[in-house]
Amino acid sequence: DTAHVEVIVSTVSGDSFHPLISVVTGANYYFQKVFHIFGEVRYTGGKHISNFPARSLGDVKFSFGLGFNFR
Repeated sequence: DTAHVEVIVSTVSGDSFHPLISVVTGANYYFQKVFHIFGEVRYTGGKHISNFPARSLGDVKFSFGLGFNFR
């Protein structure tokens, strides 16, 4: 149901540079009138670049939950 890409061009701190990109996909399933469940997977990739050797900032996050609908 949902998919989007977030791009953070860079953050600069002193002598370091941190280019990042994030890709997200997920779904919502609504049942009855009161509840819904959701799931999301997010990948964030990037590098920490400074005077020291570059380090990877990549990770994968999983989210899952139950929501209540109030009207």
